[in-house]
Amino acid sequence: MHNVRRNRIASGLMAKYKPAKRMATMRWNPELAKLAALNVKQCKMNHDACHNTQTFKASGQNLAMYGYSGPRSGMTIPQLITASVNMWWGEQKDASMAIINKYPSDWSGPQIGHFTAMAQEKNTHCGCAAAFYTENGMNNFLMACNYATTNWVGSPVYQRGVKGSGCKTGTNPNYPGLCRVAEVYDV
Repeated sequence: MHNVRRNRIASGLMAKYKPAKRMATMRWNPELAKLAALNVKQCKMNHDACHNTQTFKASGQNLAMYGYSGPRSGMTIPQLITASVNMWWGEQKDASMAIINKYPSDWSGPQIGHFTAMAQEKNTHCGCAAAFYTENGMNNFLMACNYATTNWVGSPVYQRGVKGSGCKTGTNPNYPGLCRVAEVYDV
């Protein structure tokens, strides 16, 4: 799900966004997923104080929650996961190339951080988990995704340029706007 969206923005296929010259292909990381599972098992929509690992010392985190009454949400688990990712990515409508070029320190507008975490060029890995729980008579679906890195104030979300032109190992044959999985990033 993430790479399809990342490939679109990196390829310059999204209105108002320039292509990225060196965006990573995201891969699954079981340690980030385990930490995401520990988060959702708390049955609270709260960011962890620390979800860093030995490898990912400044990891990012996205959370999503859907509440519903009755025994079922009306959506399947895959639909809930897709809706969560779509909600995060949907924040792109409130972001701009100015934000991509230099992540702001004083942003007071609508949420954009979930989108920018997904579009962060150095996010080589992610790990996600989800849980269902009931609280105060309300049923909830909670999902967390942890990322290799986070948004850095004052730094670009990604470097714009000809798609894939900065990839040292070439582009991914399945996602031609993204670099090959062998590409090394300093995270």
